[in-house]
Amino acid sequence: MRAIRSLRVTAAALIPLLTLACTGDFGDAPDAGPTGYPGLFAQTGQFPTMQASDGPFARDVDQASLGSTGSIENDADDPADPDGVPNLGPVNTDSDDGIGSMVIFLVSIPPPAVMTVNVTGDPNGTGGQYWINVAIDLNMDGDWEDVLAPGLIEWVVRNFPVVVTPGVTLPVRLPPFLFGNGNRLPDGAWMRILLSNERLTGPAWTGGGGGFAAGEVEDHVINLPRVAGKSCAIQMACPNTVWFPRGSPIGAQVNFGCAINNLGADQCRARYSMTQVTPGAAVVETPPPPCMPNGPLRLRCGPTRLIPAPLPLNFTATKVGALPSQWTYRAWAFDPPSVVTPEGVILGFGDSVGDVLFNDLPAEEFTAYTELGEGYVSLRIPSSLEGIEGEERAIVYPGGSFGGYTYDALVSHGAGPISIAP
Repeated sequence: MRAIRSLRVTAAALIPLLTLACTGDFGDAPDAGPTGYPGLFAQTGQFPTMQASDGPFARDVDQASLGSTGSIENDADDPADPDGVPNLGPVNTDSDDGIGSMVIFLVSIPPPAVMTVNVTGDPNGTGGQYWINVAIDLNMDGDWEDVLAPGLIEWVVRNFPVVVTPGVTLPVRLPPFLFGNGNRLPDGAWMRILLSNERLTGPAWTGGGGGFAAGEVEDHVINLPRVAGKSCAIQMACPNTVWFPRGSPIGAQVNFGCAINNLGADQCRARYSMTQVTPGAAVVETPPPPCMPNGPLRLRCGPTRLIPAPLPLNFTATKVGALPSQWTYRAWAFDPPSVVTPEGVILGFGDSVGDVLFNDLPAEEFTAYTELGEGYVSLRIPSSLEGIEGEERAIVYPGGSFGGYTYDALVSHGAGPISIAP
């Protein structure tokens, strides 16, 4: 009987209590609805958006917001949503406006991303300390729960602090984070941005959290840019340092390799260049690709597919003066800016650029480890050099040599330790 009496009391006040508890600014990522992902990624989204799924919501958007303003609703599927459309629907129709830009720099796999968001303090608000958290469905499996690799987690921005000033809109540059899944960029992935005056706690955040006193929740779809209907993301990678054997005379040559990858989904043509910054080494491609008389090198004549495998590039460096010498490489197909719409964000691309330093090995003993590749030998050199982390590699191609060993001698030696004589 005691339980029944309690139930009657609760039922009498049920509607006003629930209305009070659920009022706030909710997200709009699919919660038990279609993600809208293309092809094999099409599935039901399991993002925590509804109140019943512990979806996050900000009870007060009149203190601070992402962009110009936020809206208050009773739940993510509120048919009386004041902006005219319930948050949850078949497409992302919520008028979120907090993103300033999002740019991917194609310098690694996965590449780093930099995003700016606009945080607005209400003129009549109290301002103060807030935090920004961001989650992205990088592997497009319908949730924000995954750790894809060491350092590659879907909770991409963790409790980034920002001080809100009443009456001021502040563009906030968030710390860079890795954006990718293997050697591909997610195209159409859902992202959640949470601005709250309460810091998230715990080792993991999967996008939920329930009610927060003040702030805003925005969900966006991240799309790759397209030119002529194609999605291309050209990334070039070269070694940080190319070593000449100790005591190499002017005219000595060393082979090294680079690679170009297409992180997008479509076939496309690309261009690349290698430019001298400081003298001391001369660099040419070996063998020269067809149709490259001068200037930036065109990848090839005629249609060229860069996917799914990387395209290897072979270069020869000739010592022509005192080292070190520095060169810069760059690869691109197109370089569109970031575009933000009410439905989401279209990524901007930064150039795929990097530097190669050509230098002499110091006058100390090294023990290299030879690895036989397909048409080359790789010498893996331990990191005993000051300022070098991990390992450095020297690549030797047929006809070349390194440290007094010819390519043929290295092949005959096989895999295993080899001393590079001074």
